[in-house]
Amino acid sequence: MAKTFKLEVITPEKKLYSGEVEMVIIHTVEGEEGFEAGHTPACMMMDIGELRFYEAGHKQRIAVTTDGFADFTNFGMVVFVSEAKFAEDIDVVSCAAREKELNNLLADTKEMDETLVRQYNADLCHMRVSLKAAGKVGKK
Repeated sequence: MAKTFKLEVITPEKKLYSGEVEMVIIHTVEGEEGFEAGHTPACMMMDIGELRFYEAGHKQRIAVTTDGFADFTNFGMVVFVSEAKFAEDIDVVSCAAREKELNNLLADTKEMDETLVRQYNADLCHMRVSLKAAGKVGKK
């Protein structure tokens, strides 16, 4: 039996997950990073992307997260992010509509404030990652 460690995924609104896992793969600002029990302690800045983890028995769960950080210690991992949602809870229709809306808004950015352009691009990335994750769990 594989060794497990405690994982908690926390947003400002709620604790999305708390439980024992065998492995976690997070999306950091530098790419993907995997963690198993016994990994060297680390603190990583997270970016928009998938958070995948494997519960006992190798059951995979997928969540979509936004910016934040993950802290891995000898006691487990805590992931603090602005937003997180399990892939199976994603509203694909709303996500696809928002993706289309953002694409239209970003079609002409000449007169748009730079900060707004960055926010729209981040939102667009979040919608694309969400749709991809939802597809992995069979939502269409």
